[in-house]
Amino acid sequence: MEKGSTSNNRSQSSSSMETDADSEWIPYFHKRRRIREEACKRSMEASLNEALKEQLTCSICLNYMTSPIFQCINGHTLCSHCNSALNKCPTCRETLVGARTRALEKIATSLSLPCMYARNGCNEKIPNFFIEEHESQCKFRPYKCVHAVLGCDFVGDSDSLLEHIREDHDHIMINDHFFTLRYPLDKLEEYSGTVPVVKTLGNHFFIHVGEFYKEGERHVRIYMDFLGDEDEANNYSYEIKTRSQKRNSFHVFGGTPQSVRQKRDFKENFDVFEISLKKALWYSKPYKYDDPELTLKFRIYENN
Repeated sequence: MEKGSTSNNRSQSSSSMETDADSEWIPYFHKRRRIREEACKRSMEASLNEALKEQLTCSICLNYMTSPIFQCINGHTLCSHCNSALNKCPTCRETLVGARTRALEKIATSLSLPCMYARNGCNEKIPNFFIEEHESQCKFRPYKCVHAVLGCDFVGDSDSLLEHIREDHDHIMINDHFFTLRYPLDKLEEYSGTVPVVKTLGNHFFIHVGEFYKEGERHVRIYMDFLGDEDEANNYSYEIKTRSQKRNSFHVFGGTPQSVRQKRDFKENFDVFEISLKKALWYSKPYKYDDPELTLKFRIYENN
């Protein structure tokens, strides 16, 4: 009896161990299968997205197309910008008739696309219908040269822009937030092409000087640009101070630097130091009409 009961106990114990082992293995098996299925699904979605992105790439400018998307009579697609700039399809030379690709437009609205400035460092994935808005404000988009108003067509990132200014333009390097600049009032035209580059507070600023006429009278215009976006530029302010040594009086101007990305409107911009030539002569040192020199003291500081 004892031997029989012992044998039964052993068989029950053995079957119990097998059941426990199976119960532990089954969840593990399902988990592994679920992981493989999810990995396969992600791989298929990635492949599908890449294929769709290829279909949404304009064959002319190589940018991603957003609605509206156009096609020629043979089905070759192009973005709205290229469609408005061309008369014939560059692939088949057929005349463009303004036909839309509605199916591709619907697909485009469901995708998140990489920013066109990904090569510059932007890692954002943006829904198609927001991508133009993002790219117009992306902090990785290239800068125009600070001499663009003088005809320079250079475009590049911040490091390339600074190197371009050092190599291709007259410039003055300043490494302080408090400094003095002197401008001969009878040679301002020569200084309009020279942009002082100020490296301070962990950023770069540019100072511009030039002449303009207002109500028939010559004026001096001085303003400051910031190498960065508008929201970053608003974190800083600058002060310009000029003083007449002979008359013991001074004039102080305060403003906010404007991002080099912004188009400056001098008519409605209050962050520009403007002074008539007559008044500039009054503040010049020495106070005489032979080689008059306007001395300006600058201070750049962070806003609290």
